[in-house]
Amino acid sequence: MTLNSGASTAVKQADGTVQPRIEVRWDTPFDILAAQIQIQFMTVGDATFWRAAPSVNVGLNFGMIDGVVAGQAYNVRIRSVRSNGAISDWIEIDGYVVSVTLSVLGVISLSQASLVGQAHSDGTATILVNPFTAIVGNAHVSILPSGPRAVDGLNQGQLYYVYYIDPTFVGGAISPIATQNKTDFQNKLGYFLIGAVVTPVFRTSTGSGARYLPTIFFDTGTSSTVLPEAAFDQDVTTFAELSAKTYLAGGPGGTAFTFGQGTWEGFPPVVLTADASLVVTAASGFGPVGLGANTGGINLEAHIAGVATPIASIPLFSATPQTTYSLTIPAGTDISTVSVYVLIKQISNSVNGVVDIFQIYLQA
Repeated sequence: MTLNSGASTAVKQADGTVQPRIEVRWDTPFDILAAQIQIQFMTVGDATFWRAAPSVNVGLNFGMIDGVVAGQAYNVRIRSVRSNGAISDWIEIDGYVVSVTLSVLGVISLSQASLVGQAHSDGTATILVNPFTAIVGNAHVSILPSGPRAVDGLNQGQLYYVYYIDPTFVGGAISPIATQNKTDFQNKLGYFLIGAVVTPVFRTSTGSGARYLPTIFFDTGTSSTVLPEAAFDQDVTTFAELSAKTYLAGGPGGTAFTFGQGTWEGFPPVVLTADASLVVTAASGFGPVGLGANTGGINLEAHIAGVATPIASIPLFSATPQTTYSLTIPAGTDISTVSVYVLIKQISNSVNGVVDIFQIYLQA
């Protein structure tokens, strides 16, 4: 008996995921009266429960075991059965580990620090891929155990997706690839997305010249933020929009409201060697003022290692043009601990309010 698993034995599901299977092969038995092969398997460590796979005609010389997990170890056994019910002894292989069968789009567990953007004075950018552990099913492999790998010659101030190709999921010294086209890696077996990062922009006029941008947004308001990625696309003509609305509910005297609330984070793990500026460019506007108490407004805050520091507070019903707000981030700060929090909220009848976030970046 021999066992095999991997891309050649797996089955692609309707949702695009791939289900691993163990292929069981055997030599034709010497017993010419043998009619079928019975197949059983169990997870290693479960010494009491054998599960049965479908019996197979002996002449096929192979059968499949479904319902297994990539990276998990199994014990597998087979025996032959005559038409009259007579059986042979079991033949067993213990501790067989199912080869990783890759999903259409590999999903990897890794830290935010795995990708770091760097800007150079020649106008190019680099993405540094730090070592991490990739996880698929129960399988873990070490990626870049000998140290970081750089992807050079990129454009500054651009969003890149970084992926690698590893059809047998062995890890090690992979070759990361940066692209701006998701179709380069989506729906392809063995292609693993590491993450996305916006490359910084080199500015010779200030400090070290590096500009760092957030890469992640979390929406926590009762109204959905529109185009949150526009806050870090380096385009001053596009914006993310948070909105709030107060309206009558349940008849006279009753009110209800929605509010916008979100956080931009995902700066790279860079420790500042000098003070830097956290910049937020925003504009706001409000609709007609209704009756009732007027409270609330817009809050822009920086959170540094969990500590909130105000950037700006815009009063309720105060329409403001596109304005740049800044906050000094002191030297020695790990900017991966920095996030920008925005809230727009009000309590007043029949009022609409918006705040538009054009840019968020940290200028060193």
